[in-house]
Amino acid sequence: MATIGYNFWSLRQITRAHHADSKQYSKNEIAIGLDLASGLPNKLAFTDKIDKQLKIHSSLTINLVIFKLTNFELLNSLIGHQNGDMVKLQMSSRIRNILKQSPDILLLSEHSQTAFLATLGGVDFSFAVRDDGKNDVTETLLSKLKDVINEPLLINATAVDVGIQFGVASYPEHGGSAQDLIEQAYLALSYQQQDGTSVYFQNKLESRLHNNRAVISQLREDLNHDRFELFVQPQINLITNEVEGGEVLIRWRRDNCEILAADQFITLAEESGVIYQLSVWCFEQTIKKLAKMQLHGCEQYLAVNVSNKELFQSQLVDTIANLLEKYQVAPDKLVVEIKESAFAQDPERALKITRLISHLGVRVGLDEFGKDQSALSCFNKFSPWYVKIDCKSLNTDANTEKTMLT
Repeated sequence: MATIGYNFWSLRQITRAHHADSKQYSKNEIAIGLDLASGLPNKLAFTDKIDKQLKIHSSLTINLVIFKLTNFELLNSLIGHQNGDMVKLQMSSRIRNILKQSPDILLLSEHSQTAFLATLGGVDFSFAVRDDGKNDVTETLLSKLKDVINEPLLINATAVDVGIQFGVASYPEHGGSAQDLIEQAYLALSYQQQDGTSVYFQNKLESRLHNNRAVISQLREDLNHDRFELFVQPQINLITNEVEGGEVLIRWRRDNCEILAADQFITLAEESGVIYQLSVWCFEQTIKKLAKMQLHGCEQYLAVNVSNKELFQSQLVDTIANLLEKYQVAPDKLVVEIKESAFAQDPERALKITRLISHLGVRVGLDEFGKDQSALSCFNKFSPWYVKIDCKSLNTDANTEKTMLT
C-alpha cells in the first residue's frame, strides 16, 4: 500500500490554507449544522445525516469511525493555543483530503469541504464508511490516516508531532442509530487507549456500556438524595508539625454501603454533565464547614480540587462568590486547587478564571505541577499560594506522590 507523503508546512502556509477554507457558507450549507470553529458538520448534523441514510438504505453495512488527535495538551504548552488551533485545522484538512479519495465514504453534504468529515468537539472527529463486514475498506483508510497524521508540521522552527487514536463500531451489528454507534465507538476508543489491542467495538464491552449508563443514572439520583460525603485530608506544616488546613475529598456512599473514591466516578460525572452540579454541592458543603470552623475559632483553611471541565464553567466564579457571601465565610480560608494541565488546555481562559478567583480573595493552589510543564510561563502573571509537585517527575525515593511547597 502506497504511503501518501507531505513536506513540512510552515505556519504561514497553514494560515493561508485556513483562510482558504474560511469562506462564507451559504444558507443551505449552514443549515446542515456547521461547527463555526472548524467549518465541519457538528455532532447533531452528523447523527441526523447518518440516521436518514440508514432509514433510506436499511441494508447498508457501515463502520462508524471516531478518532482523537493526541498530544494536544503538550502541543499547546509548547507552541501556544492559537498555533495549536492552526495545527488542528491543518490536520483535519489532511484527513478530509484522504477521505474524499474513498468512494465508500457516506457523504454528509454536497460541498467538498463539509461532505466527508464531522467534528464531535475539541480534537474528536467522525466519519462513516461502507464496508462489507470484513473491515478491509476501513483498515485501508485507517492506515492512510495514520500515515498522513505522522507527517510532521514545522511551526516556528519546531517540528510538531501529532498522534491519532481510533474507535470503530459497525451497523447493524452494534446498533441501529448513529448515537448508539458513537457511544460504542467511544467505548472502543477508550478500551484501545488502555491496552492498544483493538480499535473495534467488541460485544464483551456491551455490559460495560450498560453499567456506565446505570452508574450515571444512580449518580444523578444519589446527588439529589445527599448520598455523597466530604472527607478532609489534613495538610501539615512539616517544620512546625501543625495542621494548617486540609483538602476535601468527595466520596460516594452507594446503596450497598460501598464507598467510592472520586477517581471511580468523576469521569462519568463529566461525561454525563453532572459534574457542575456535583462541583456546586462540593463547594457549598466545604464553605458550610468553614462557617462552622469560624464559629469555633478554627483558623485552618480548606482546599477544593477542581477538574479542568469544572474550571472552565462560566458560572464557577459567581457560584463561589455567592456561597461565600451566603455563609459569611472569609474568602482567604478557601483554597481552589487548579491542575497545571488547565494551562496547557486553554492558557488564556485558565489564567482569566484564576485571576477572577484570586480577586474574590480566595487562594489558588496549583496541583500536579511538573506533570505538564505548562504553567511556568504564567507565574509572572499570577502567583499560586502553594504548588503541589508530582513526585513522579522528580528523582526521589519518596513514598508519597505529591509534595506541597508553600
